[in-house]
Amino acid sequence: MKVSRMIRPGQRKKDEDGIVLLVALLVVAVLVAVTLQFTYTTTIDLKLVKNQSREIQTYYAARGAVALVKAHLREDLAEDPGEKSVDTVFDAWAGRAAGGDLDPSGSEGGTHERSIGEISIEYRIMDEDRKICLNNLVVKEVYIPEEEPPTGATGPTGPTGPTGPKAPDPKALAEERKAKTREFIRDVLTDAPFHVEEEEAKEIVEAIAENAPFASVEDLASVEGITQEMLFGFEDEFDFHPGLVDFLTVHSMGQINLNTAPREVLIAIFKPKYGDQAEYFADEVLAFRAPPVEEVLLPDVEPDLTDDDDPQGGVFKTVGDLATEIAGLEDVFGGTDDDDDQKKKGKALKNQLTVRSRFFSVKVTTGDTAPRKEFSFLLKRGKTGGDPIPVLLWEERERPPLDEEEEFP
Repeated sequence: MKVSRMIRPGQRKKDEDGIVLLVALLVVAVLVAVTLQFTYTTTIDLKLVKNQSREIQTYYAARGAVALVKAHLREDLAEDPGEKSVDTVFDAWAGRAAGGDLDPSGSEGGTHERSIGEISIEYRIMDEDRKICLNNLVVKEVYIPEEEPPTGATGPTGPTGPTGPKAPDPKALAEERKAKTREFIRDVLTDAPFHVEEEEAKEIVEAIAENAPFASVEDLASVEGITQEMLFGFEDEFDFHPGLVDFLTVHSMGQINLNTAPREVLIAIFKPKYGDQAEYFADEVLAFRAPPVEEVLLPDVEPDLTDDDDPQGGVFKTVGDLATEIAGLEDVFGGTDDDDDQKKKGKALKNQLTVRSRFFSVKVTTGDTAPRKEFSFLLKRGKTGGDPIPVLLWEERERPPLDEEEEFP
């Protein structure tokens, strides 16, 4: 039996209204989803564009720092032109003119602070000539700069004839520097705070010599026996203990700037000739280079100086000044007539020293806002302010977030 269902008037319309409402809700939901997705995508794109913009600004801020550093180096030559120019920790490039740190010990360069556009940067300039050249380990002949002929060199400006003293032997000087570099590395490893056993230190030095030359001091990390602490130093609850990177370089002609060398390097310079007295003479050199106490404590206050005081501390204007300015070093570049060994060491010492710097490494760091970057580059300065100052190396790396500590410098 077939039962027919009667549809009341108006019921069909209500059913159709329900379907329309459902479709409308679906359309609205789709529109909301599309809008949210569009908003999210737009926000991400804006952030990417902003980050890219900041990346570009940061890069060109670092490039701007290159121009600033070159200006400092040229300014330094303009203030002290010609062959008599010297480089010290009080020069413009070292941060003195920029209100940077005063550091007569030569362990650090001064810090410059600048804002370039929206980017704040800090850059620190270090002369590489204050360090010992690691690749002395493989140098076969020493290059002697023409503008700094060693005492007694033969030629147009020196004594001639069979009785005149001979020019230094480049091969002999190379062997001397090689031996000093080996001894310095061994001393760093065996002394505090590393206290490596003597035999182990010798094995490490031999391994370093076998792997030389190096493209960078950081490449020592691949040498067996070298730890991160030995290479980069470490910090304990009392102080920071520097590592090999603070005293070695691969960017120099092998001569060490007497006006900027740190204490450890000065000790290495004096040790072959003076043995246990090397530390004393290194401290005397640092005392000579130090400014008056008033200027260290109150750099913005004019110090009360006598006519004999130097407001910038002592400056070695020539390598020969070492013998006249430091008591006890009168025979530093020679020896008694009957002591040929001391004479030999004295001549080698003089040819290892200079009062100028040619290679300058620069580290640029951005502010605490993203992106946190660090740029490192190397410059070589010529003899005059008009000479080009090329960028020899350029490196860039990310800095960790503020809530993360850097494991190594």
